[in-house]
Amino acid sequence: MPRTWSGATSPAARPPLQVAARQALLLLLLGVALAAVRWAAWPPRLPLAADPTVYELELSATLVEVDQARRHFDEGLHLFIDTREHGTGSPETIPGALSLRPDTFDDDLLALLDIITPEDRLVLYGDGNLAVANNIAARLVQRGYQNVALLKGGLAAWRASGGPVSPRPDATATEAP
Repeated sequence: MPRTWSGATSPAARPPLQVAARQALLLLLLGVALAAVRWAAWPPRLPLAADPTVYELELSATLVEVDQARRHFDEGLHLFIDTREHGTGSPETIPGALSLRPDTFDDDLLALLDIITPEDRLVLYGDGNLAVANNIAARLVQRGYQNVALLKGGLAAWRASGGPVSPRPDATATEAP
């Protein structure tokens, strides 16, 4: 053991590699602890769902509140468009609603050319996910339909407000024995 100037012996010095390894381990543990505290203390900045109340969405059509859409329905001056895929979601729809699905949009629109015109007032709705209805609205706007609106909250909000519903034509066809 090495001696100090006072004559006392000091503990043996550790090898430099062992000291460096211990310091690296200590820094690693400190970094992990700080990261865990930061992760636990701060909530995520953005929600996982596209909610227009949290941040502004770039929509191709205006949003219509349910009570306003119900007034449109009662007036009979607007056509309602169901944007949900057949066989998905609720087996109900708004009475008289037409169907435009994202995967078969061109075929569906072609089938409806005798029913809807670019001058018609359209209210699009789905299962509450604005992305799908907005996609269809954008495609309609590209084809010259200018009076397009999106139902805020979709069919669930419509049903919750007491709006009338009827069975979907495709739902009754698949349920028949």
